[in-house]
Amino acid sequence: MKYIIKSRLENFIVKSSNVQNISHNTSDHANSVSAATEEQACVMGEFAQAAESLAEMAKSLQNQIKQFSQSKQQGVHLLI
Repeated sequence: MKYIIKSRLENFIVKSSNVQNISHNTSDHANSVSAATEEQACVMGEFAQAAESLAEMAKSLQNQIKQFSQSKQQGVHLLI
């Protein structure tokens, strides 16, 4: 009887240690995922800023093309 209790107790300790190791590994992985997600959010913010800048440049270019086309139709040449 004592052997069975001792064996079960040792088995419980081993399994508890395994659960603790798994818990630590899971926590480490969660921290890695969190850091990667934060970095990705930062990069997405940079992409958004770059896209906004490109949109402004495109709008400016469209305005310049429009002015050029209008001046060309009127026979006036603008130097840009």
